[in-house]
Amino acid sequence: MVIDATALHKGFLGPPPISVLNGVDLRVAPGERVAVHGRSGAGKSTLMNILGLLDRADSGTYHLAGVDVSTISNRERDRLRSREIGFVFQSHHIISHRTVAQNLDLKLDILRVPAGQRAAMVEQALAEVGMLAHLHAQGRTLSGGEKQRLALARAIVAQPSLILADEPTGNLDDGNSAEVLDLLSREAGRGAAVVVITHDTRIGMWADRTIILADGAASETTT
Repeated sequence: MVIDATALHKGFLGPPPISVLNGVDLRVAPGERVAVHGRSGAGKSTLMNILGLLDRADSGTYHLAGVDVSTISNRERDRLRSREIGFVFQSHHIISHRTVAQNLDLKLDILRVPAGQRAAMVEQALAEVGMLAHLHAQGRTLSGGEKQRLALARAIVAQPSLILADEPTGNLDDGNSAEVLDLLSREAGRGAAVVVITHDTRIGMWADRTIILADGAASETTT
């Protein structure tokens, strides 16, 4: 399993204290596409932060790519996150004053990929998302759809085992949304686990499984 999480609990101090996750179980295998739905405040972002090693559960167990994350240091968590997880956010977080290539190269630099290997990896990722022609374009010159495809290229450039996407189609029209979902499907096809946090019920038709968060608990549907 890429994700193997059991009995995750997470709460926040008040007043009043708030219990957000109450014993959530989640397992995602390589190649699976999983959508996580729930109303605002249901705990979707909290779950994503825990799965993405941006936060810790109060209790429960979480193994990412076979590693028990509760037993490793913060530095090791950072390294594991960089190596195993690609993030796609609704607001894309593109560095506007850098070129398309530089946006991806920064990710590889953080991973300490040798400089001689980076150009080929950058070009491959951009080719996969149809952005190779924009290799030297400044981030600020891209359209909304192009920025989201660049964000996806950045997420996949190091071929992570897990892609976490938070509302990746939230700011896109139907055409660009379909392109993003197709690209995510391709990543699942190469063996990545893909988890999409979304309000868009259409993504439930695209996913292999849908997790519904409500009252701190998770239930599952299949498509």
